[in-house]
Amino acid sequence: MININMRSDIMKEIIVVNPHEVEVREVEIPKISNEYEVLVKMKSAGVCGSDFHIYHGTNPCSTYPRIPGHENAGIVSAVGNKVTKVKVGDHVIVDLIMTCGECYQCKIGRKNVCENVRVRGSGADGGWREYFTAQIGRARSEEHTS
Repeated sequence: MININMRSDIMKEIIVVNPHEVEVREVEIPKISNEYEVLVKMKSAGVCGSDFHIYHGTNPCSTYPRIPGHENAGIVSAVGNKVTKVKVGDHVIVDLIMTCGECYQCKIGRKNVCENVRVRGSGADGGWREYFTAQIGRARSEEHTS
């Protein structure tokens, strides 16, 4: 007998549980948790050398379990109340760098040296899943990439 999941609130994700141990899991589609987030339906996620290092346990910035994937592109499926730069249906790329916005460096406009920076797919879960949420400053539409 074939078990086909027909629930519309379930998605698949690829997770490296431990080095050399990968699982495909079915989990609930994430919900937008604040008014500045977007829900992205993934359309592509690159495979980079850092993803291989995560799989082999040789990436010093990663912890486990971890969803790899920092080269992410998709389509906006939902937006928070305060999102104005993208809309449902927009094609977006998602920045791999996640800054805190609260440290001294972020507050003076130097987010490139954020004291609490995390990298999507390495220090935070990435895009090897069907959906994920991102802060609006991290998702850029095709119109805003040039």
